[in-house]
Amino acid sequence: MQRPRVHGKFLFVGEEKFWIRGVTYGTFKPDHSGVQFPPQDLVERDFRAIADAGLNAIRVYTAPPLWLMHAAAAFGLRVMIGLPWEQHVTFLDDRVRAKRILSDMRKNVRRLAGHPAVLCYAVGNEIPASVVRWYGKARVERFEKGPATVDISKYPEGIKANYEVFTQKCSQCHKLSRPINSDYALPDEWSRYIKRMMNKPGSGISSAEGKKIYEFLTYDSSVRKKAMLDEKLAKATPADKTTAETKIKEVHDKYDSK
Repeated sequence: MQRPRVHGKFLFVGEEKFWIRGVTYGTFKPDHSGVQFPPQDLVERDFRAIADAGLNAIRVYTAPPLWLMHAAAAFGLRVMIGLPWEQHVTFLDDRVRAKRILSDMRKNVRRLAGHPAVLCYAVGNEIPASVVRWYGKARVERFEKGPATVDISKYPEGIKANYEVFTQKCSQCHKLSRPINSDYALPDEWSRYIKRMMNKPGSGISSAEGKKIYEFLTYDSSVRKKAMLDEKLAKATPADKTTAETKIKEVHDKYDSK
């Protein structure tokens, strides 16, 4: 199953436009082991019925186990994954709670990252307007998006220079926190991301600048997102893993020796 990609206002799978026809699935009472989904045989029966009805996606409200993702892929279903937290309370008043929320988000995304059935993530679900008004939009956005800078103090000089290109160019159309905190880690993911940015009207990113941004993001992911990268490589096919590792090595060989 090929992952969808964003192109303009639409989603594509390969070269074909992907129209989402989905249904919600859950929530469910946790079982004796805490799993918030029905038994596997029942889930597979449900997914078969959903696929037979002509649907191609489901929306779940809690992070699913991997076996559910495998079942979804087997029936051609893509999953919108809900990552809930206590968004209905003033969660930023408690530093311990805020840190735990972020830790839980990262743990679940890393566990599921790279799975072909992932359609997207829904981070938090409808934070109440009263909570946003209390804290202010900017503070809630900062919490949701994460840091907008990278500590490059130990990176090679060439990568530091590429980081400057990244910050100058990529901040023109979106917040830097978006790519910095995304679940992209593989070279091909960054390559597709940068091509989309270059194709946006008025981006002003040349081919040479795009290459520098790609090399920075590939290098940074191999260092700062190593755990996520390793998980994705472990789930990749042998051929895709070899290709990714070769591209990462090319970037390191180019800059680490200088």
